[in-house]
Amino acid sequence: MKLLPKYKKGAIVTDTVSGVGGLIIGVVIILIIVSTLLGANLFTKESVTTRNETGAFINGTGYTLAGVTDTGASGYAILQVINNSGILIVPSGNYTVTAGGIVYNATAFTSNSVNISYSYTRNSLSERSSNGMSGNFTAGIDNISAKIPTILLIVAVVFLFGALVLLVARAKQMGIGGTGSL
Repeated sequence: MKLLPKYKKGAIVTDTVSGVGGLIIGVVIILIIVSTLLGANLFTKESVTTRNETGAFINGTGYTLAGVTDTGASGYAILQVINNSGILIVPSGNYTVTAGGIVYNATAFTSNSVNISYSYTRNSLSERSSNGMSGNFTAGIDNISAKIPTILLIVAVVFLFGALVLLVARAKQMGIGGTGSL
């Protein structure tokens, strides 16, 4: 009785190598597609026309606008600054806003209680979703690559057991290692 048919010899090694190779090629193709789509700027920015914040301040330490927490927020433009009493409109020469959405005083003017109206742009929902998926995809690849040594160890053990089975089968065919007792 033959343990392995002739057409199955070496199939474990061949199948493992072709499976790993196919997986690597597939992952590389998917990475190229994802990076190309994200780099093509197919998604448009979403414009937030006006946002109002109360209890803000203008001083040397800087006030971070709440819109900074929006994903991909940029292009901040202050429309109006009014003190909390609603009487005094603060002239635009008294403050500056950075690209990161932080308001600083530009003159000696300081106020610890103002209302700021501003606009900015942020990533659209589809862009935020695709960036999140890209991050998850990258994290998944990192998780798999951390397990590669374990996977290779399992494959090596399977190969060793396969070699032992083949050696035992070959020994039986040759009549070596009879049924003697110790």
